[in-house]
This record gives sequence, C-alpha cells and structure tokens, in this order.
Amino acid sequence: MARSTILGGVILIVVCSCASLLPPPNNPPNQEPNTWSERWECYDYIYGRKLGILTVDRDGLSGTVDFDGIVASTGFAIQGIERRWDWDFGTDGRSDSAIVISADGTGRFYNFRGSYDGSAKASDLFKCKRR
Repeated sequence: MARSTILGGVILIVVCSCASLLPPPNNPPNQEPNTWSERWECYDYIYGRKLGILTVDRDGLSGTVDFDGIVASTGFAIQGIERRWDWDFGTDGRSDSAIVISADGTGRFYNFRGSYDGSAKASDLFKCKRR
C-alpha cells in the first residue's frame, strides 16, 4: 500500500514536470486572442454572398459590425429571443442604425435616421449563421 502511494506520487510529479516543458499555445504573430464570445456571419438572402460579420464582446454588452469593410463599435443586447447590435448614437441617446437577428437566423438592418418616433421598417434582409 505504501509502495503504491509513493509510486503514484512520483508519477504525479513527473507528469506535472513534463507539462511545464510544453511550449505555450500557438498564437500567430500579430493576431489578438479571441476577445469576443459570439460571432455571426451574414449573407445575401438570395445569392448567398458573404456580406458581413457581427461579434459580441466577452462583456456581453458591446460588439462590432463589419459589413463590406465598414466597421463600427456597437452596443449589444438580447431582447427576448433576438440579438441586437446598435450604433451611430445621436445626441438624443438613440441609435440611428441597428441589426437584429431573429431566432431563425434572419438578420434585419434598420436605419432610424429621420425617424421622429424611433420606428423604422427593415431596409435590408440577411441570412445569418453563428460561427
């Protein structure tokens, strides 16, 4: 019994020592580690061409929208079963632009500029997939 306990301790020490000799994880140069917790890719609803990427930061309250090279920092919220990215905040505190993704992956872009009551119809539709 004592011999098996000593042998187990020696094996544990050897395994721990070998683990410390392993190289660090391979992060390619000039590439930041993941800072986001969700990533969505959105595509043209008809032709399937990739249009943009939506991310949610690890804080769960902010994110980014990157559509065709136009990048914006956003606020992020889950509203019911939908995910929503808001940006272009005006002096009144309301956003002028938003993308909302429904549970089925349908993405809708809203442009609130010129809206006095904060309502607008979706001006673009996308098919989005979580990656």
